[in-house]
Amino acid sequence: MSDTIRSPAGLLVGAFKNIFAPGAAKSATVSSQFRLTPGMMLNGVQLNNVTAMQYSAVWACIHVLAETFASCKCYLYQKLPDGSRRRAVENPLYDVLTYVAAPNMPAYYLRETMQYHVLSGGNAYAEKVLDSKGEVTQLNMLLPVNVLPAQDYNTGEIYYNVNDRGKLYKLPAEKILHIPGLGYNGVIGYSPLAMARRAISLGMSSEELGNKFFENGALATGVLETDKPLKEDAWQRLKEQFKARYEGSSNAGSTMILEGGMKFNRISVNPEEAQFLETRKYQTEEIARFYRVPLHLIQNLEKSTYSNIEQQTIDFYQNTMLPWFVRWEQFMNMRCLTRQQRQEGYYCEFDMLSMLRGDNQSRANMLHLMRQDGIINADEWRERENMNPLPDGQGKTVFINGNMLPVEEAAKKKGANKK
Repeated sequence: MSDTIRSPAGLLVGAFKNIFAPGAAKSATVSSQFRLTPGMMLNGVQLNNVTAMQYSAVWACIHVLAETFASCKCYLYQKLPDGSRRRAVENPLYDVLTYVAAPNMPAYYLRETMQYHVLSGGNAYAEKVLDSKGEVTQLNMLLPVNVLPAQDYNTGEIYYNVNDRGKLYKLPAEKILHIPGLGYNGVIGYSPLAMARRAISLGMSSEELGNKFFENGALATGVLETDKPLKEDAWQRLKEQFKARYEGSSNAGSTMILEGGMKFNRISVNPEEAQFLETRKYQTEEIARFYRVPLHLIQNLEKSTYSNIEQQTIDFYQNTMLPWFVRWEQFMNMRCLTRQQRQEGYYCEFDMLSMLRGDNQSRANMLHLMRQDGIINADEWRERENMNPLPDGQGKTVFINGNMLPVEEAAKKKGANKK
């Protein structure tokens, strides 16, 4: 990230570190050289955040990751002295995390959009709005292009320079919820699109080659052959007529009419051109590898079977999604809760079990085993199925399988049998 940022209107705003009052502590913007810059060209393709998202593999990977992440609800809990926990619904942050993050911004949409920001540019930002008690009442999403992290040389303090419609603000880290992706300096994350720029540009170049191929009628290239020499005007007329009648997808399959003893000799597709589709398939796999997304989730079922899809999906939840949930939980607990609140047992947590519910039969079998082993009662089972508790406390009794005994009791019975 450079010392300059661009507003949505395209207005360049000068380096933040030179804007603030003289005499301020020396500071430097926290930079990352791995980012996409406007006008970047690679393999003859203009590559930026917008054009990269037009590549179907990139769109599909980011789409499935952002939607899957946002679909998992986040709650504010408090751990109680007896080891149990409760949902802290009275805290304003609960409503922000679960239902409405800000006016006109549902919590789902905030999570989805911020996760998209991380997956594309490497960083997501939201400004916190606090009440008189210091509790978070809103999370206002900020466009990453309008936020510039900086660090004080003397204290190591991190702060954020924010451009709000041309007005510049310097906000302390305590006012910003910053979710960085994988990074090097411990402050900002690398842009995944920039790190994958060569793979993306090669895939986009392959698509462009395909477009050009079909623009010429979806026919193999050929040559016109004649024994008679052509004058310049005859050559130009032939060229224009041939292009108008036979080139382009709308003219595909047209009957070719030649004059003057001309012959059309088709040039066969060479082996490299025959592998064109294989190149595009491989680039799709490359993008999926960057984002750790199984191919079946981006509609590539070529190598998938019923048995391995289930295992791949579980692997996706455990090895791809779980690190994202942990990352968000850590930063939300650090930035959205005070030290005192954390000491009082408050913490943010995603309901990741909702992703692993599986089919109805598998879920019912799992809950049945938990019920038999005394892990949950009937009301807890019903809560997981979005059902109301049983009346008069009937669902609070915990049952266990009658064949199960405590270890100590089993030892006593064994000793009694020996006697």
